[in-house]
Amino acid sequence: MLMARGLSTPMLVILTGVIGGALTHGLVGLFLGPVVLSVFYELVVAWTRLGVPTDPSGGP
Repeated sequence: MLMARGLSTPMLVILTGVIGGALTHGLVGLFLGPVVLSVFYELVVAWTRLGVPTDPSGGP
């Protein structure tokens, strides 16, 4: 809960980052894992929204 405060990233993504980071890199990964996974998640969401046209007529 503390790690996801003020973010639009889903709690499951943050929890996965906490657990994965703690298992792979210990105490440093506990804080670094969710940050890296959250940034990656937001980039993927922005990338998928980039291909969606905003103009319903399909014109430039």
